[in-house]
Amino acid sequence: MKIKEILAVAAIAGLAALGTTGAAYAPDHDEPEVSGPIDLDTFEGPLTIELDGQLVEVNVEYGQAEETVAALRAGETSAVQSARSGSVVAPLAACVETWKNAIAGPGTYWTSANGCSIWGSVGFKKGYDVYNASDMNICSQGKGFNSAGTQGWYGFGCVGSGSTGGGTVAWGNVAANSQVRAQSGSLVTSAAYQWRG
Repeated sequence: MKIKEILAVAAIAGLAALGTTGAAYAPDHDEPEVSGPIDLDTFEGPLTIELDGQLVEVNVEYGQAEETVAALRAGETSAVQSARSGSVVAPLAACVETWKNAIAGPGTYWTSANGCSIWGSVGFKKGYDVYNASDMNICSQGKGFNSAGTQGWYGFGCVGSGSTGGGTVAWGNVAANSQVRAQSGSLVTSAAYQWRG
């Protein structure tokens, strides 16, 4: 048996012994699927958009994302009035300000669940915050897109226990879900963290 396999077995046994009170317990971790761009033909729900340099959150009806965003960006009176009468959830995108819980993988990156649905604009840069809620270092990366719209991971570096890190990534005119991935400073123990963005 290889050393790495022995360490993995020992880590699983140690985590199982911690039970649910273990701060970094995650024995049944299933890697969430990394999502690419949103299917605008079927999208429905809250969508954070960049509008005149501000992030706003709008409720989009099924299949109406492109029309809704185009109307808001064009400043069409009916779309703006509709937004003011209730389809705007929050003038300062509530979703991107909400902290989400996640687990950093032991010695490997584990990807968070999808965060906010975001539609940027040409040159738009997306910010992320990562708070380390564990007692060990974590290193994190945020999902972004290059100028061709190709998805990639952008490194934020590592932060110690109780510290907040994060950074800004290229996003551009892409409609997709935000996501973060992180790894703990240990090869055998996962670590809890929170993120927003």
